[in-house]
Amino acid sequence: MTGRLLIGAENLPEGVDVLVLGSGAAGLVAALRAADAGARVCVAEKADLLGGTTCAGGGVIWAPATARAARAGFRDNTAAGRAYLAASSGHVMDAGTIDWYVETAAAAIEYLTSSTRVRLAPLARPDYRGEWPGAAAGGRSLDNEPFDPAPFPGLAEALRPSSYFPLLTMAERDDLNGRAPDPELLAERRDRGVRTMGGALVGALVASCLDRGIDVVRGVRAGALERTGFGWRIGFGGRAVSAAAVVLATGGFEWNPRLREAFLAFPVTPISAPSNEGDGLELALEAGASVADMTAIWGVPVLTPPTQTYD
Repeated sequence: MTGRLLIGAENLPEGVDVLVLGSGAAGLVAALRAADAGARVCVAEKADLLGGTTCAGGGVIWAPATARAARAGFRDNTAAGRAYLAASSGHVMDAGTIDWYVETAAAAIEYLTSSTRVRLAPLARPDYRGEWPGAAAGGRSLDNEPFDPAPFPGLAEALRPSSYFPLLTMAERDDLNGRAPDPELLAERRDRGVRTMGGALVGALVASCLDRGIDVVRGVRAGALERTGFGWRIGFGGRAVSAAAVVLATGGFEWNPRLREAFLAFPVTPISAPSNEGDGLELALEAGASVADMTAIWGVPVLTPPTQTYD
């Protein structure tokens, strides 16, 4: 059975075991893991394009002490990974969470590279803070190899474009060392629909969902989340889906001025997917969820040309 790329609420199923809201890396991996466990799964994406901020961004995964890095000649160990996370994130991650992340990361990377179409390569990039305990000189940042969506009709057109990254891998950018990229290579990849960085990650994960018979439906915005005796009822305008479990992987809230003002201490200029309007956050709060770390951001300085638009 092959999954389908669909658009519009009329293509949503009446019921599934697991409904995943959001088509970034987190949601797609959750869908794959649920399907591997035997669940009937559907992925629903609010935007008309798939991938969210994962597709717009670099797609690099930080994972210490992986077998893939070791095979590439990078020396690392879990104790060093724990020490670096404790130094960099110990103020928000407790020791148990740090241990869990370090122990699970290598297994997660092995799963992605052995059980999905994701292809990762370790980068020769050092950790951000080389002076901190446990910092590594390279191998922990995992880059995505180029992904060709040609075997999956309609996938190239369904993937969100990056807001600013060229069609190069991170490794290719590093190798240029400031030189201009080959225009013929960029044109060829553009014409073929080949994706790199976050787009390659999402493309490979969506393709893996289709391999497992998971339907991926875009252009559907969840407007209600209600508990039922069976599990949950999710409203999409005039259509509803019943699910035993719902995964809220809908991204951030940085494009919602009201939520930004409520949670962030200063103004931000989003360069992420404009569909990040906090839908999942508000659905969860209405269902009784609590929140944490809402004032923390990961940001970079940006220059925005006055005439540039995204979506």
